[in-house]
Amino acid sequence: MEVIWSESAFGRISDIGSSIAVDSPVRAGQFVDRMIASVGRLAKFPFSGSLTPENPAFRQIVFEKYRIIYRITGRGVEIVTVVSPGQGAAF
Repeated sequence: MEVIWSESAFGRISDIGSSIAVDSPVRAGQFVDRMIASVGRLAKFPFSGSLTPENPAFRQIVFEKYRIIYRITGRGVEIVTVVSPGQGAAF
């Protein structure tokens, strides 16, 4: 199954990386790379994430307190958004 990042989710990762880069550009790049790699398992195990409490049509995996929200579609696994710690989810 293919893992597809939505434009919105990719924008959230970019924002997170930019925020971290203020203190450490190297750490920011490493963090973003590890976050992107963390969803790789979804290609083989799309149901491995838990259902989101807001809406059971979506699933999530947690990476260092960030919630990576996704759904399974006919095209593959679509990463919908990334939710920062303490941030409410609207998807």
